[in-house]
Amino acid sequence: RHGSGKAVGALEAQSAVRAWIAGHKNIPSKVIHRGILHLLSPQLIQAPCGFRELRLSRQGVKSVLHPICNKQIALLSKKAYGSSYPERHGQPDDGDFSWTWS
Repeated sequence: RHGSGKAVGALEAQSAVRAWIAGHKNIPSKVIHRGILHLLSPQLIQAPCGFRELRLSRQGVKSVLHPICNKQIALLSKKAYGSSYPERHGQPDDGDFSWTWS
């Protein structure tokens, strides 16, 4: 395996791993693979601007995606990404959700 595949394989080999979270990804997304929650979160300064708040408990995790609503940044981002701008917001259920540990 190369790159991220090697890292994911190492995480999947650990029985205590329930989730992993990565930043530096503009499009918020959520994937569940082999019982492990994989989260990618938006950046603070690139379209779409925002951050993910995670509330952890013994039962699982609750995710709340908070957009940064700065009109000037939004206009610059829309201009830079053109027609692909709406796609950069991901799927609605990838932002705000609850997930129970397996």
